[in-house]
Amino acid sequence: MKKTTQHLIAEVPRRQPQGKLTIGIDLGDVWSHYCTLNEGGEVVDRGRFRTTPKAIEKWFTDLLPACEAMEAGTHSIWISEQLQELGYEVIVTLHSIPGIRPGGSLCCT
Repeated sequence: MKKTTQHLIAEVPRRQPQGKLTIGIDLGDVWSHYCTLNEGGEVVDRGRFRTTPKAIEKWFTDLLPACEAMEAGTHSIWISEQLQELGYEVIVTLHSIPGIRPGGSLCCT
């Protein structure tokens, strides 16, 4: 019996609230996780997307204006450059991002 393969490129954001958003991204080799905060610092969305140029373009193309924050790492250079080309403000930090636990698991609930 042949297994069906799921080719999920990105999980589309569920809601798009009004106002300036901040998206914290925990970059991984295969999947990257995100946590979206509104201007008041409340979690409005979270999920994951594939860590590929195609998936990043698909996921971020139609989002509202946002500031993207990520910890420096293997993928942060090319991903930050791609997000800047898409018109996003990008912050790459040497420290962990509030809302994401050390070790990479999301703690925004």
